[in-house]
Amino acid sequence: MSAVMKRIADRALQVHGSFGLSDEAPFVHMLLSAYVTGFSDGPSEVHKSSLARALLKGVEPAKGVFPSYSRSLREAAAKAKHAEVLKSFGRI
Repeated sequence: MSAVMKRIADRALQVHGSFGLSDEAPFVHMLLSAYVTGFSDGPSEVHKSSLARALLKGVEPAKGVFPSYSRSLREAAAKAKHAEVLKSFGRI
């Protein structure tokens, strides 16, 4: 299973180019996690299709230039969601 995770993370890095290597994307962390995890069972076609189904469940293309999971977009969404609390603590 870790080999599947490594291939997925590696491919995601390649597809996203330099953005994939930045701290804006989670792919480097995913790749490191795959090495650390070291699952004992080897990849099989069943593992691959199960993982693909789980990963792609409900996935839609990004609406903007950057994927919705980029750090800057998540940070902006969190600030918008919690603006009232941040304002009460003088953080905005």
